[in-house]
Parts: sequence; structure tokens; C-alpha cells
Amino acid sequence: MIITLHGFGTTGEGSKLCQAIHELAKDNGSLSFTPTYPTNNPHLAHIYLTNYLNEKIKDYNESPIIIGFDLGGFWARHLATLCVPKRLILINPDITPWNSLGPYVGMNTNNGTGEKFELAMNDVAAYYIYRPKKDPLGLKLKLVVSKDDELFDAGQTIKEFEHIHRLSVDIIEGGHSFKDDKSEILQLIEDDLFPKKEIETQ
Repeated sequence: MIITLHGFGTTGEGSKLCQAIHELAKDNGSLSFTPTYPTNNPHLAHIYLTNYLNEKIKDYNESPIIIGFDLGGFWARHLATLCVPKRLILINPDITPWNSLGPYVGMNTNNGTGEKFELAMNDVAAYYIYRPKKDPLGLKLKLVVSKDDELFDAGQTIKEFEHIHRLSVDIIEGGHSFKDDKSEILQLIEDDLFPKKEIETQ
């Protein structure tokens, strides 16, 4: 079971990266979900995602693989503190949304629905409440960062997770959201989650 979380200002269905991962998972025979959570209210996002995670674990009786991109990376890491996933994959994650979302205070347009939404300064600050106090022991984390990410510094992101023992890091290119070419990021995920068995030769 794979749960993929979208970034700021979009939806699970509206995120092209999430949908590409969703199709990859289905093609490999895995259950896949791309929930939509509110990106302008961390309190509601916390409640929704916590309930969603608990429901999926109860329904399918298995620990999920959680993938998070951008702001979804922040929430994926948060969920991992509530229930240690089989695997946590963070892609260009937003590790300090209480800082990075400041420029978006005011009216925004949801890229997934086209609807207008407002981000308030107090909601930006409230993300700090949900920062991870401590990553769980035994967490298996794959971190993928773009060295040409125009929003987040790859070096700072890697440094944030250096304390995790079971950490693997891939540094690639493609900008923050891999708009032009998603093949490399999708190949990394496929190789990690669905490794192909070598064909034995006689």
C-alpha cells in the first residue's frame, strides 16, 4: 500500500507527480492512494491525514509506504512519527513550511481545481506546531533532492536528515517539480520499491 502526498496549492488528482507515481504503483500491482488535504490550514490537514492513515491501516491491515513531495514531504515525515511506515520517500520536501510559505500569504489559486484559497500568516506559523520532534527509530528513509531545486537548498535538506541511520540519498536534476521530465525520479522510485529480479542464466 502506497500513500502519496501532494505539495502546496494543489490536490492529489491535480499533482502530475503524484499521479505519475500512482500509475507506476498500479502498474506494479500495488494499492495506491493520493489523498487531497488542505494546504492552507495545518490543523485541518493534521486531522484529515491522521484519520486517513488510520483508516487505511485498519482497512488493509498493513503498514504503508508513504511518499511525500514538497509540503507533502513535511506531512509524510509527520505521519511517520505516528506509525512507522515500511518505507518513507521524501522528494524535494519542505522541511520548514513555517518559513517557506511566508511569500504565499494572501490569495492563491489551487493548481488542481482552479479555485481561489487564502493562506493566513497565523496558519503559516502554525505549521511549527507539527514539526517532527524526533524521527522514529528504525525509520527507513529514501531522500530525493534536485540540485537545481529553485525553492529549497538541497544541501540543507540533506543535512536535516543526516542523523537517520537507514538513510539513502539521491541527488538528481529536474528542478523542484520535475516539470519537463519525470522519468529519472520515477525510475528511482520503481527501482527502490519494485526491484526487478535478475533472470538466472544456465
